[in-house]
Amino acid sequence: MDKALVLSGVATLLQVRVIRDVLIARGEGRLPGYRGELYHRDTATEDIELTFAVQALGYRPVAPSKATAITESMPTWTALKDQRIRWQRGMLDSLRLYGMNRRTFGTWVRQIAIYTGSLLVPAYLAFLALFLAVTGSLPFDPRWLPLTGIFFLERVWTVRSGRPGDIVLAASMLPEWLFEQWRAGVYWLAAWKTVRGADREWINH
Repeated sequence: MDKALVLSGVATLLQVRVIRDVLIARGEGRLPGYRGELYHRDTATEDIELTFAVQALGYRPVAPSKATAITESMPTWTALKDQRIRWQRGMLDSLRLYGMNRRTFGTWVRQIAIYTGSLLVPAYLAFLALFLAVTGSLPFDPRWLPLTGIFFLERVWTVRSGRPGDIVLAASMLPEWLFEQWRAGVYWLAAWKTVRGADREWINH
């Protein structure tokens, strides 16, 4: 069994005693939420908050190592943006509700790493722009090429069991890199909406 980071709504089984414990704990105020309700109505994603809830009660969510669950891909960029904003706001909602403790510490670290890492590319591009403006040329050091090769091999290796087109797409690196920058922007938009207290919406496309 592997540790499950989120009790995904796509494929999750809960023991009856876990459900009862969550309901009782919400009623007694030991968990955030409302008496008699399994899911917390004030979060953008109920499954993420429920993961925090069962962990707070001492349960360890797990997933069979060979099991797979697939969710439908969003048909448009707008739908994908709305989905990812909702997912990320759900994570931020849950972190706000449960604070930082020994059970949530790892999630806090991962989220801080995501947001910090998303600033590296803009900072690097700003450095290149400044260097070009000052010197009239861009820096190049061939000693970085082996590191680039490692990135290339890692990307190809992660999709080695996929279709040939998947491998070619991963090998090109640029589409995935652009998607990562787009997703980083969506994460920051989710954070901004959370700070502003914007309405949480479940949008169907």
